[in-house]
Amino acid sequence: MVLVAQCLGLRVSEILGLQWGGFSFENRSVLVQRSVGGREDDVKTEYSKDDVPLDARLAEALLR
Repeated sequence: MVLVAQCLGLRVSEILGLQWGGFSFENRSVLVQRSVGGREDDVKTEYSKDDVPLDARLAEALLR
């Protein structure tokens, strides 16, 4: 979780809302579409709902 936070700059609630199916390792991106705080919800702003690029080294670390 710390590695993802450092590399992607997401809010904690957005990191908790990530799902494995949202990762596209072929396109090296992850779809941020929900957040988890006290309950599951949409992301804080519409601008937060987007594909975020994955660095090749982060993608490799996640796949391990």
